[in-house]
Amino acid sequence: LATTGKFIINIKFHDLMAKAFIDYYKALSERYPNVFFKEGRDIVAQFIVADLLISDTSSVIYEFLLLDKPVITLNNISENIRWDDIKNPEELSTAVINNLKTDPFKKQRAAVIAAYHPYHDGKSSERMVDAIKNYISKNGVPEKRNLSLFRKYKINKIFKR
Repeated sequence: LATTGKFIINIKFHDLMAKAFIDYYKALSERYPNVFFKEGRDIVAQFIVADLLISDTSSVIYEFLLLDKPVITLNNISENIRWDDIKNPEELSTAVINNLKTDPFKKQRAAVIAAYHPYHDGKSSERMVDAIKNYISKNGVPEKRNLSLFRKYKINKIFKR
C-alpha cells in the first residue's frame, strides 16, 4: 500500500505498544512520502481524516464503526465480526481496495450503529443534559464523592491538577 503512492497512510499505535514496533514503523514512515507516523493519545483527529481503519483486535474498531466507515482486521478474535477480517497479510491490498470501492460490510456496520448509536439528529448531548437535570431534580447532587486515592490521582493527572 505504501509503495503504490495511491494512499495516504497514517500509522497510530496504542500508547503502550512495544517500543521496537514503534521504532520500526516510525522508520518505515520516513521512507515513504505518503506514510505518516502519528503520536499522542488523541485518536479522534485520525478518525475524522480516515476513510478506513486497519487494526488488530482492539476496542478502537467499535468506536470507528460508529462513524460508518470500513474496517479491516487481521485474524481478529471477536466472536461477532461485522467488518472485513482477513486471514493472510497478503490479502490486505485487495481488501483495502475492495472496501473503499464496494464497501461490502455496510449493512453489517449499519446494524452495529443502529444498536449502539441510533440517533443522527445531533441532539445526543441535549438528551444527556436533560437526563442529568432530571436525575438531579429527583436525587439531588451528592455532597461528597467516595473516590479511592488511586482514582483521585488518575483524575488529577488527566485534568493536570
